[in-house]
Amino acid sequence: YTVPMTTRKLRKIEFSKNTTKHVVLHKVNTLSWRGVAVQLKDTISKASCKNAFVFVHGYNFAFKDAARRTAQIHHDLKFDGAPIFFSWPSRGEITLTSYTHDETNAKWSYSYLKKFLIQIATDTQADNIYLVAHSMGTRVLSNAVAGVMSERPDLKKRFKEIILAAPDIDAEVFINDLAPKLVEASQNTTLYASADDRALKTSSQVHGSSACVGDDGE
Repeated sequence: YTVPMTTRKLRKIEFSKNTTKHVVLHKVNTLSWRGVAVQLKDTISKASCKNAFVFVHGYNFAFKDAARRTAQIHHDLKFDGAPIFFSWPSRGEITLTSYTHDETNAKWSYSYLKKFLIQIATDTQADNIYLVAHSMGTRVLSNAVAGVMSERPDLKKRFKEIILAAPDIDAEVFINDLAPKLVEASQNTTLYASADDRALKTSSQVHGSSACVGDDGE
């Protein structure tokens, strides 16, 4: 299972393997944070190193897509621990209008993810927490982590690794404002750039010449 957080509800997701070998979203149950924490503790306690990872999706990702992607990551990596994802309200569409809509919702989600990360760090007994984000979701994650460091400096180096895939973040903002906070929060930070990412191409159309830190194109 994987446990996501929307901007207002916590849910438990159950998956089942099918004959086509594709990950399927089977059922969605709403739980209180107390119920989520209990189940996370149980899963994490069974992992050899008390591991958990949190995935934050990017632009053009519906809730169900984020759920399946999280399960796929867990399966492909053979991850020993609890798979979790944070779902912010993307329209799940590839249009310029949807991109600007997603930007607004992503920004509104910073504080929700900040609270969620603090809850995971303090309530689940996970010793190793990995944070993974893609595209516009890297904005949500990076700003949330910066907020965690401002509000809870005792959580410095609490996160095992932060992984940013094709981050759709202004390069100057990232270098000056966010990167120092990520280094402060995590034992390791990894950034993967892309020369042919669809979301970054849309970002370039919207923002013009403003350089994204995840864009490796010429």
